Amino acid sequence: MHINKKYLEIGKRLRLLRGKKTQIQFAADIGTTLRAYQHYEYGEREPDSNILKEISAKYGKSIDWILKGEFEVIPCDTADNTIDDKFVNIPRFSDRISAGGGLVPINDVDIKVAFRRDWIKKKGDPKQMSLIAVSGDSMYPTLISGDLVLINHGQNHLDPQGGLYAIALGDVILIKRLQILYPSGKVRITSDNEKYDSFDLLQEEVKINGRVIWFGREL
Repeated sequence: MHINKKYLEIGKRLRLLRGKKTQIQFAADIGTTLRAYQHYEYGEREPDSNILKEISAKYGKSIDWILKGEFEVIPCDTADNTIDDKFVNIPRFSDRISAGGGLVPINDVDIKVAFRRDWIKKKGDPKQMSLIAVSGDSMYPTLISGDLVLINHGQNHLDPQGGLYAIALGDVILIKRLQILYPSGKVRITSDNEKYDSFDLLQEEVKINGRVIWFGREL
């Protein structure tokens, strides 16, 4: 059978999710047969929509991540997120989000950081938020390397007024300032550091991972 490169990448991500489980155990978990699952893991075919939904629901990964490896927030159980009625935990990922040339995301949760519940609820659903450290200097002086940014993945559309967003270009995640250009409707992608050039893309070419709504910095 012909091996498709895209399917091989899907297979790698399935092996990552399977972990120490046997193929038989994992296949049973997602409601398919061993042979059907082996087709997926060995890069022989793409999982059908029902299987993708089952994997997404049981393993906390979006279908986009399974198919394309795109960065995503990992939904956390409400009990895990709750400290008390005043505070809520937001997961911090151990990799960094680039404000420079780009980094391939890893998606491992490092620790969780507590925020006041009344403040975070004004910004959106905490289950759709994550914290990631900045790497690079392209957003200097707004952001510097090592800053911790809070990203609301629920705001994955571009506001008409623009703003600071995490975007996916290929397999890397960047923090950039976005602005819609009228009347063309293209998106201008800008770095706050003047030594980096801005560039324009069609709106459909810009995959928005979420909006930056807060940052923190150690002194």
